[in-house]
Amino acid sequence: MNPVIETIRNRRSIRDYEEKNVPEETIRQIIDAARWAPSGANLQPWKFIVITNKDLMKKLSSLLKSYVIPVVKTMGNVGLMKFLPRLEDENSNLFYNAPCLILILGKRSVLTSDWDCAMAAENMMLAADSLKLGTCWIGFAMIGLIQAIAQKDPIIDELGIPKGCKVIAPIILGYPKTKPSTPPKKEPEIIKWVK
Repeated sequence: MNPVIETIRNRRSIRDYEEKNVPEETIRQIIDAARWAPSGANLQPWKFIVITNKDLMKKLSSLLKSYVIPVVKTMGNVGLMKFLPRLEDENSNLFYNAPCLILILGKRSVLTSDWDCAMAAENMMLAADSLKLGTCWIGFAMIGLIQAIAQKDPIIDELGIPKGCKVIAPIILGYPKTKPSTPPKKEPEIIKWVK
């Protein structure tokens, strides 16, 4: 099988990490993979914040959970409600105790920023997998960060998110303890093929 397609098929979201730091040069290599993603008009609107300080990650996890829990309860979505016990558990960590959190930021002034940064995130996650590292895009962190920014929480200043940027993708990174098996995948639904 083609190695790129094999990496795409084998990548998993990892939620269980070894207590082992990822070397800085490896983190830089993974971020470098992001810059090769396509972007509208080649504007490359991404910026990155790398957090390897475990105390800050724990503090951020607790804070973001406090913003996320009311949102999940208000939405009443059955799929999200199943995560509520974990979110309410003060011992659980939103970042699954991963040794590294990378926030991918997009420039607000670039119309295609969300899509461009999502493609950059996928490049990073595939690069990490090819290096035997695990990643997971933490959607709840995104919800919490949106709330924290809206509330002008002091943690935003501590993170150093520039005024002209928004958080697109909070990605955790580390050495996986285990790799989950492949979940069932639906066949692509091709609605129409025009020849």
